[in-house]
Amino acid sequence: VLPNGKLRNCWDCKKCGKSGNAFFLMKEIGRLDFIQSYLVPLIKFDDLKETLELDFSETELKEFPHSKIEMPKSFARIFENEYLEADRGFRSKDFILYEVGRAKLQRKLREYVIFPLRENGEIVSYYGRYAHKFIPTGVPKFLNVEAKHSDYLYGLDDRTFLTETAIVVEGFFDKRSVDLGLSLLKDVTRKTICVSSSGKNLSPIQRKKLKAVGVKNIILGYDPDAAFNTKKTSSYARTDFDSIKVAWPGNDYEDLGDKKPKDVQTIFTASNLIDYVDFNVSKIFSKLYY
Repeated sequence: VLPNGKLRNCWDCKKCGKSGNAFFLMKEIGRLDFIQSYLVPLIKFDDLKETLELDFSETELKEFPHSKIEMPKSFARIFENEYLEADRGFRSKDFILYEVGRAKLQRKLREYVIFPLRENGEIVSYYGRYAHKFIPTGVPKFLNVEAKHSDYLYGLDDRTFLTETAIVVEGFFDKRSVDLGLSLLKDVTRKTICVSSSGKNLSPIQRKKLKAVGVKNIILGYDPDAAFNTKKTSSYARTDFDSIKVAWPGNDYEDLGDKKPKDVQTIFTASNLIDYVDFNVSKIFSKLYY
């Protein structure tokens, strides 16, 4: 584990033939508690803020009030999960890059993986996703808190003072796929970030927040079933940003990511992006609006 919290392929066992990074080694020997106690403090928000030269005190985000949300009492961050690894393709670095946990002591939450949503480093909301591939009838796929998710943007804290473009997608797993496919989090400048609007629309407050942190261009990357919402959102946002483009995937983004990173790269190639005006008047997409 390097001083900056990054992981490297740092061990290679000649006896069993296994090798990997520090995370995998700790997992193999049953010492994930070491990751929790040593690695996480290295990458806590204050350190990340200093590394990326963030200065939220100078942004207008402080003018957007929010109710303080308390995480479930039994919430604990996790660094392994069968559902996320087997069904979602999570790897060791994903548990470091994305804050996720469980609340096993609470009956209502014990079957969910929980993703805190932060803005300016503070938890303003969270949502849970049922942590099994097959969901029983009557069981909610997502479990949201009372906070109004349309006020917040998951991934907004990825920004730096250099951020100019935001790719807007629907949910967390869509964001992860775009992050991986375009290697966004490897770029320390973060000129382009990906945020989740927790739905198929970009609300007025979400648009104001993007403007407040310096975003000038947006790329709407909603799923193929959201053509009407893409049209509506781009029309409402046309006066807020210098440029609005539409990325049109053939599949849901969450089905791409680490499985098909080249597909994500192709979707967001400049020549494949569609100007929102052309998208709105195109007869091809007009059939999908209703």
